[in-house]
Amino acid sequence: PFSGFDPINGELLRQLIERLNRKGTTIVLSSHNMEAVERMCNRIAMIDHGHIMLDGDLTEIKERYRDGSLIISTRGELHLPLLQDSGIIKSIDAWSDAHAQRGFTYRMTLKPDVPNSELLRVVSMQGDIIRFEEHLPSLNEIFLGITAR
Repeated sequence: PFSGFDPINGELLRQLIERLNRKGTTIVLSSHNMEAVERMCNRIAMIDHGHIMLDGDLTEIKERYRDGSLIISTRGELHLPLLQDSGIIKSIDAWSDAHAQRGFTYRMTLKPDVPNSELLRVVSMQGDIIRFEEHLPSLNEIFLGITAR
C-alpha cells in the first residue's frame, strides 16, 4: 500500500490508517510487504495462487508457527562447540556480524523436554547475556514456509 510514497508521506498514510482502525473502521489492504503487514494489521489472510493459505489473528498465527527457538545475545562471542557438548541444544545459528555492535546474537533450538532455564544456565557460564527471548517467526518466514513447493 505504500509503493511510490516517500518515507514522510508513507508514515502519514500509516498513521491515518491506524487512526481509522482505532475508531473501528475495517481497512482492507493488499500487500506483498510483510513487514508493513506486521506493523499495521491485526488480522490477515495469505493468498497464494488464488487460494487462501492462512487466515486469522496475526498474534495467533505467529504463535501457531513458532518453533520453540530462542534468540540469545551476549557481550562476548560464545564457544559453540562447548555449548553443543552440553547435550541440550538441537541447533545453533550465529547471526551476521552486523549484530556484533550490540553483542553476538544466536538463534538456538533446544532438544525436546529441555527447559529454557537450562540453556540460560549453560550460556551464562560463558558470558554476560544481554538478550534472551523466544523467537516468533516473521510473516515473511511463515509465508515462505507455507508456500514452499
